Amino acid sequence: DKLMKLEKTINPLLDDDLLVAISYLFERILSEHLMNVENSWPFHHAVNKVRFKDYYDIVKTPMDLEKIKNNILKHTYRSRAAMLADVNLLYTNSVQYNGEAHSITAIGSKIVQTCKEQFDEHSEQFAALEHNLEQQALGLMQNIDQQMNDDDEWQQMITTESTNPFSFHPLVEGHFA
Repeated sequence: DKLMKLEKTINPLLDDDLLVAISYLFERILSEHLMNVENSWPFHHAVNKVRFKDYYDIVKTPMDLEKIKNNILKHTYRSRAAMLADVNLLYTNSVQYNGEAHSITAIGSKIVQTCKEQFDEHSEQFAALEHNLEQQALGLMQNIDQQMNDDDEWQQMITTESTNPFSFHPLVEGHFA
């Protein structure tokens, strides 16, 4: 048991929690590749409100790599599509604020391209994790449905008994209808 815990610490892909495993892959791609795109520093942190006073008037849904990292750490992303949507937002925000031909926008495009390349490179691992997460979610939904059906049956039983003047109510001590 201790050995398995140690192995999971060393390699989170072995973790029983699928969100830990997929988040580990996302974090590695972010820290080893996206953050290292040449001249990507303008995307590393939120845009400075003091230096770029109009940015938040123009860009309504700001995004940066630090925010993406926080989302990864909170296990927000359950799929490549979810993370890629935020990475794409970096680029579209740059197009909106700087224009399509700006050099910063070109860097944003390179970040998106790098992300897609990394997702392709690890596609088998991601596909398996995403499939298992989907199956896990389906199982949870089925459990919730079953519990709701059980609750409906319980509620029906209580309602039926409460309208029956001859029923005994053991929930209320000494109470006979």
